[in-house]
Amino acid sequence: LADKYFLDALLGLVPSVGDLVSSIFGLPFIYVTLFKVKSIPLTLAVIYNYLVDILLGSIPFFIGDAIDFFSKAHVKNLDLITRYVEGDKKTIRQVRSKALLTAFLIIILSVIIYFVFRLLIGVTEWTWTLLIDMFKWLIGQF
Repeated sequence: LADKYFLDALLGLVPSVGDLVSSIFGLPFIYVTLFKVKSIPLTLAVIYNYLVDILLGSIPFFIGDAIDFFSKAHVKNLDLITRYVEGDKKTIRQVRSKALLTAFLIIILSVIIYFVFRLLIGVTEWTWTLLIDMFKWLIGQF
């Protein structure tokens, strides 16, 4: 539903936290892959897809929001899980062979996302401070 009705992209419009909040829709996928399918490589692939979605969605000036309208992480993960569970040999081989690389990329993406969000929070604080100072200056003129 998050991709079908563009909830992911709409939540992404909320600065700094929208992309993180929209990622909550991915928790059921992670639960299923980890506890029902019991596949750590598949879980890593699903987490990786969501981290890429978070990183792309956090690109400022509404570029990330535009990308979110076309990037369907939830649909991609549902398709991946379905093919894996149905026993698609190519999907299973890809997921398993890339598990170590995916784990490494998850660590790198997590660090990048951490610094991007620190930067976004700093820019947001600076912007609010600037707006408040301008408002105080404007009031002081009267």
